[in-house]
Amino acid sequence: MTMLALTVTGSSIAPTAGPPTQPDHGVNETTFDRLWSGDPDNGSIPTDASAMAELAAYVDIPFDAPPRAVDQWNAGDHGEFPETDWQTSAVPENTPTTRGLFVRDAYVRTFAISPSTRAHLSPNETPLFVAPKGSVFATLDYRVELPPSTNTSDERTSWSVVDTESEVRLRVDNTTVDTVEGTATPTLTYAELNEWPGTEHTLTVEAEITVTVEELVETRVEQCSDPDNESTCEDVWVPNATTFVETITVSDSTDVTAYELVASVRAVEYPNGDLGVGVTSPQPWQGLALENGSVSGSWGYYSARDSDWDTLERRQAWNHSVTVDSPSVPLQVHAFPSPQSRGPETATNGSVDVLASDGQTAPAPSLPDEIDLDVATGTFTSSDRIAVRDDESPGTSVVVHGLVRGVTVERELSEVDRGDLAPRNLTVDIVEVSGDNVTLEVTLVDAETGAPISTDWTTGIVRVNGHPVQTNEHGHGQVTLPRRSVYDARYDPGTWWDHEAEDLGDRDQVFVAGSVAGFIDLMFHAGVPLVLVLLGIFLVDRITGWGVWPPWRGIR
Repeated sequence: MTMLALTVTGSSIAPTAGPPTQPDHGVNETTFDRLWSGDPDNGSIPTDASAMAELAAYVDIPFDAPPRAVDQWNAGDHGEFPETDWQTSAVPENTPTTRGLFVRDAYVRTFAISPSTRAHLSPNETPLFVAPKGSVFATLDYRVELPPSTNTSDERTSWSVVDTESEVRLRVDNTTVDTVEGTATPTLTYAELNEWPGTEHTLTVEAEITVTVEELVETRVEQCSDPDNESTCEDVWVPNATTFVETITVSDSTDVTAYELVASVRAVEYPNGDLGVGVTSPQPWQGLALENGSVSGSWGYYSARDSDWDTLERRQAWNHSVTVDSPSVPLQVHAFPSPQSRGPETATNGSVDVLASDGQTAPAPSLPDEIDLDVATGTFTSSDRIAVRDDESPGTSVVVHGLVRGVTVERELSEVDRGDLAPRNLTVDIVEVSGDNVTLEVTLVDAETGAPISTDWTTGIVRVNGHPVQTNEHGHGQVTLPRRSVYDARYDPGTWWDHEAEDLGDRDQVFVAGSVAGFIDLMFHAGVPLVLVLLGIFLVDRITGWGVWPPWRGIR
């Protein structure tokens, strides 16, 4: 017996992931109907369709967080990729294949990376964010094509497959991190990607396919038990087997960005017990959650399939092929900037109110033409920082959620430097009045203890009708202004999230008698709000017929 070995190396650079019609893999019907953004919204509705299915037949429906259902679906559908025999290779569309002497239509392709999010950050920046720890689902297939058998009067040749083997490796950059053998649907894992140098990496799925075939050559010879007697001779076939071992290597690479969420948290307590929480992160992030409510930032999400996986080409010998529907259709989560008019939104009916949000401004990306969703236009400002106020939270912890599902940061508020916002009391008094000027004195003290406050000790400033006034160590400050009737004094310490303020603002007013213009000004400031309230009561009465107008009805 003779054994020959052949090695062929090839590579493929594959793209990533029509839709199924029924839920599967534990995904409920309501969520299932929202997973297929980008599919034709032609209003075609089955007779037994749910309300969500009817809506999805007309529009794409976004999510306010990366949907867990995508990872459920991909794990389940990956396991349904068809197994073929050695004579058939099932190839997704647009998948490069490699051939050798016996091995044909060999490939490996990344089915999905879980969890991951394709982030549309700008027109030319769409990184694939992956979690520091995750799974890579892949498919591989190939077929074996044997030479034809031959048969003559003196020699006959036949071929057979003795063995087939496959080994699939996952490499991060050039380092192998996992290996799986003997399956056409390998699931490979990686961990601690955030500890690798840099954030940009290449995940390569590499398959080594080994096929052993045997050539059997039988030669007819005449054998005689008695050489001197021809009647004892007969034809026999003498076998000679040669074994060939062929190894082919195919690969598929995906560029990814390791997504590690880093967040700083600040907490304050208002005098009435309300909780203020501010979260800042240099990476794009999804939102935050407290015990009584959650807030979503400036990002929306959708999931879509890659039509490459809609069909499979079943290839066999002699260039015979047939296209069939694929039982396995992977999904990919996408993140995109929501229209800027919305800003961060409270995602639940809790007691959390958004106070502020800001971040970097960048050119808005465009989504693929087939995606019908509202997206920011022109430029957009990402919600790198969000400040909220919660009037009911016990204030034990805050959970910050990233753009990639499952990537979170949880901080116990007891471990965060948490300050109390002190109330202040500001008063303004008249010191001197002349024909043209008025001298005023402002006094700033602690509202609870009465202790004087110097503006040198705080982040704030006192302004009287827009003019700054500095208070001294006794809490007093004076300013002389042109005479008018109403002076508005305000203490503005800034915000605890922007200026690290440790106290709250206050205001006061004083009226200088003897000025007609001032009296008119006072009446305007007091009368306009009253007129608006009365107008509202009048309109409600006209619309509802409740009989509440005039509001002084029945007063004697």
